Amino acid sequence: MKAAERNGCVAETRERVKNLVAGEAPGGFVARILGRELGL
Repeated sequence: MKAAERNGCVAETRERVKNLVAGEAPGGFVARILGRELGL
């Protein structure tokens, strides 16, 4: 997210991660690790 902040694309990056979490099985890696870090 720090790289996204430096490049001015935080909203787009957050949306992409949110879509990854939504498309994953419950309890998967993205949902468990990144979702928690980003508050999704």
